[in-house]
Amino acid sequence: MTASPLHIVSTGPATGLVAGGPYDELAAALLQRAGFVPVSTGRSSYWQIPEDLAPADAREIAGSAYDMLRAARYEVTIAPELRPAPAAVAREIKAMAGEIADAENLDTVIALLAPLAAPETGVLAEISWLIGHAARWTAVESACTYREGLARMVFGAAQAVEVAQGELNRVVAALSWVPEQMRGRNAPPVRAEADTHPRVTAARARSASPAGPGEQPSPPAAPASRPPAPGRRP
Repeated sequence: MTASPLHIVSTGPATGLVAGGPYDELAAALLQRAGFVPVSTGRSSYWQIPEDLAPADAREIAGSAYDMLRAARYEVTIAPELRPAPAAVAREIKAMAGEIADAENLDTVIALLAPLAAPETGVLAEISWLIGHAARWTAVESACTYREGLARMVFGAAQAVEVAQGELNRVVAALSWVPEQMRGRNAPPVRAEADTHPRVTAARARSASPAGPGEQPSPPAAPASRPPAPGRRP
């Protein structure tokens, strides 16, 4: 017989967000760390989020408890309206983007893109699979009278993500074909001052040095007079 899972639900304004079900010391410690407090009555005991918290804060605590219990391999369910957004995935992707920006070679870029582009286990493949399930439910289970049109829209979104996954997979393959000697970071060339023509260097030095007190800048030299052309008087 399979044990009942832990569950995190909203029971309405009377008790707010609660967690119940079979839990041991570790599960209790995780719930307490997330922000739940123990409640014991004559007939039952459960964990509850403090009632004086704002709804957004309460949902965040519920999501944190759900993530921690899942990470500890507990079987746990959560009400759909309390399920946390994939913030962990978003944070991981932002961290990966930062690593790509600081990458010293193309190998790092490929290694970070590859998990997103994997045909069956990549993030985009999983997102397409999730949207596909939503499309099938809409087509079969929804009571909406125009569910067929809605289902086609959802299927279209799933296919678009699948196409993006295929394109990204091809991008990773193309990057992998770049020769090893061309995979480093392209540092902009630094031009040494010694490479500059001596006249240019002298002109820069003159323009950079200010005139001393009481000194007036020298007027430009007058052009040398040209000698008269032969046969003409000066």
